[in-house]
Amino acid sequence: MHQSIRLNPAEPMPLYTCAEIAILQGQHRTALAYANRILRLEPEKAEGYFLRGIAYQEQQAFVEAKCDFSLGLQHDEKNVKLLTMRALLLATCLDEDIRDGQQAVIDAHLACTLTGWSQSFQLRALAAAYAEQGDFPHAQQVADLAIQHAGPEKSFVTHFLAPILKNQPIRMKYE
Repeated sequence: MHQSIRLNPAEPMPLYTCAEIAILQGQHRTALAYANRILRLEPEKAEGYFLRGIAYQEQQAFVEAKCDFSLGLQHDEKNVKLLTMRALLLATCLDEDIRDGQQAVIDAHLACTLTGWSQSFQLRALAAAYAEQGDFPHAQQVADLAIQHAGPEKSFVTHFLAPILKNQPIRMKYE
């Protein structure tokens, strides 16, 4: 992959792949460098902002993550990944200055609508957003739906949503 980048540095596709791999491997500074290169080549593409936002979020640079998710949505307002990630950040961030339950519900609700109310990840985001607003009846209802649609991730999803069953909001933990 790195040879492909060296041979054609103006081609963004290998950069996307390398950024995604770096994120999966927990190499968030490396992912950030690839995402920055992507955005220099394709500043109008939402995916670059998504990848950079993820890298920032994993480094607990929450202001920057929120900004990138929002910038990406300016380029593609119905991007389900960006809507979901911004909703999760706004609903579950450790930094209370970042949290915005109302916007999180708006983003997650649209993501759920766009995915036909059948994707556990988007449903989890909406449940977390409702919980952030203190609307635990709706949060629990959507959490149950997220668990129903979780498939093989059911135990992980149940664990993630457990605070809602205790009428508590979800807070993401970073290592």
